[in-house]
Amino acid sequence: MRRARARSTSGGAVVFLLRTLAGGIDSERQKVRQLGEARRQAAGRSAKLQEFLKQHPICCFCGGLTLAETFDHVPARSIFSRRHWPESYEFPACQRCNRATSGDEEFISLLARVASSKEDALPGDFETFKILLRSMRDRRPELLFEMRVDSRRARKAMMARNLELPTGTMYRDLPILAVNGPLVSAAVRSFARKLGLALYYKHAGTPLPSVGALWSRWWTNWSVQSDPIPPEVFKVAPEAPGLIRNQVDLTDQFAYRWGPPVEDPPKMVFLSVFRRSFAILVFVGRDPAEFAPIPENELMRPFDHSSPP
Repeated sequence: MRRARARSTSGGAVVFLLRTLAGGIDSERQKVRQLGEARRQAAGRSAKLQEFLKQHPICCFCGGLTLAETFDHVPARSIFSRRHWPESYEFPACQRCNRATSGDEEFISLLARVASSKEDALPGDFETFKILLRSMRDRRPELLFEMRVDSRRARKAMMARNLELPTGTMYRDLPILAVNGPLVSAAVRSFARKLGLALYYKHAGTPLPSVGALWSRWWTNWSVQSDPIPPEVFKVAPEAPGLIRNQVDLTDQFAYRWGPPVEDPPKMVFLSVFRRSFAILVFVGRDPAEFAPIPENELMRPFDHSSPP
């Protein structure tokens, strides 16, 4: 009986050991499969990139003077919800152009989620807003500080539009942001430049030359109430592309109009709307003389990487 129990105990230990080894082997096999799948996906992305660069060999953001090394999503993917962003809005970029506006694009993604009412917000916007806000607090706290509105400024803004303070609310609690400071203006201007260069490339079929120019202005869902977008813009920009991804209409997140729809126009105009938060108007032209009488210091140019990084 003792020998039988000993053999039984020994056999159980062996079975346990074999099962443990088998479990370890299965785990290693799973890791190998995952690694192989990751490599295949990376190879697929690399092949896709190489094919893209064959079709679009020149960076479209720095005057057509630099070879493209990657592609850039414009508008940035972070602006869109539910991991849906428009197809065919990938643009050839050199590495420096690709990275040039990353911080500004994060701010624009945050700003796009500042809705005028709860009804305007999309599912998941509030959670994404909190994530972006934490990131901005870490990376660009001075920009958020510039947007703060104290009670005096909030009261002045309400009085300018003949609005009454809701009962039980204090001026300091109103959801009003200041977006006319130099840091906010610079971030929006930087984003507008990349947006204008990308859309010009898409619809003109060629990068804006280094001697070309851009001019932009923008409206928030607050400012447009007293300063509406000029109706002439809609006449010169009649084309409104549909933006759909996996049968999801994205025009509630990003929509734009462009024109004129003629071959080789000297100047093009793009009016883009981001959710119901703000709109950006960009004029893009090959010859700065087309922008007269706008002062030279208000014009933007393609990115310039002539100096070392």
